[in-house]
Amino acid sequence: MSEPPEAAEQVPAPEEEPEQVEPPAEFQAPDEAPVFEVRFQSAARLQMDVWLDGNRLGTTPLRTKLPAGRYFLSASADAIVPVLQPFEVGDGGAQMAVLPARPVTTENYDAVSQDVFRTILHFPDNAHLLLIALYLTFDEEEAERLLARADRALEEDATLEALRARYHLRAGRFREALAASERAIGLEGTHAMAWRVRADILAEMGETDRALSAANHAVVQEPNGWRNLRTRARIHTELGNDRNARLDTERADELYEWLHRLEVRQP
Repeated sequence: MSEPPEAAEQVPAPEEEPEQVEPPAEFQAPDEAPVFEVRFQSAARLQMDVWLDGNRLGTTPLRTKLPAGRYFLSASADAIVPVLQPFEVGDGGAQMAVLPARPVTTENYDAVSQDVFRTILHFPDNAHLLLIALYLTFDEEEAERLLARADRALEEDATLEALRARYHLRAGRFREALAASERAIGLEGTHAMAWRVRADILAEMGETDRALSAANHAVVQEPNGWRNLRTRARIHTELGNDRNARLDTERADELYEWLHRLEVRQP
């Protein structure tokens, strides 16, 4: 896999060593039963939420230990085609799952949405699928229904609060949106989307300096996130920072084009 182009505007990056996470209680093996290390990472070094059988493992890159068996893997990120597929942990030792990262586009949006809602019908108790549907929907009534279902199924989930913040932002409810973004960041301070949505909210409220600070946090947490860079470019433009706006726009375009060219290995 080719490396992405060097960043036009350098920012410190988070550690690349995958975080070690404890598997959910549902996946705890009996004493002395064999478990195997599994690593998950995004092909494009994006933050992707990884769930198995409707249980959240964490955000890429991560590593955990699981009993051998067959699971249902779901992985998601904003504007990325979700991964929805069986996943097998074998008894052959450590394994790596590289998650594909194809952008959602106007051309594939309908097919992706239909696939997600078919999967929801097949796994109605999988709460992650509600979050994935929230990423995709632009319909306010549908978003309200999905948020209500997610609230019943999940407790204190940073992605849910980030998606709620975006829902309120789209409706022009800036105070509610800001409060939801604060909850998301309080739950998970490294959540790039939460910082990006917070930046969008603050920019809409005319608080451009605070918006730039939030956008910087998003870029630091996810340097390869083209949407973070595009948000920061818009804020730079509003502040009259034309050179920085141009650098961020160019970098975002490079990353987006690179994402389309990626040859990825399925997990």
